Amino acid sequence: MEEGSVEGVNNEGFVEVAVVEYPGGDPSAASVLAEMAHVANRLAQQQRRPSARVLVTRWIVPASNRGVNRIAGAEMLDAAIPAVIALPGQVSPVVSVRAEEVLLDWLRAHYDGGSLLSAAADGVGVLARAGLLAGR
Repeated sequence: MEEGSVEGVNNEGFVEVAVVEYPGGDPSAASVLAEMAHVANRLAQQQRRPSARVLVTRWIVPASNRGVNRIAGAEMLDAAIPAVIALPGQVSPVVSVRAEEVLLDWLRAHYDGGSLLSAAADGVGVLARAGLLAGR
């Protein structure tokens, strides 16, 4: 990474907010956050505020349980690690143990890589199970 650059911000000035769709998680979160980002970007542009634009991307834990993959928004970014990772609340308590292990490992690695983690409702429990809330 170049000196002075920030992970999760590409050359076009986008800040990536990765919404993770995980087994049991609320699948509507990505569309809600994308709409909020669209409004924020439009207001910043109208007010001529010099700031990076927010781009919401969708990430999933696939059925194969092989990593967490960016499935939407990738064509606009060259950053490997999102600046912000958002975990929605859960709508179903049924979660595959393997899928959760994959997700927890991915969250730990991205936290260590510099991503800011956020969660809503039961998503906080996912961060806790990853051990990322210890001492907080």
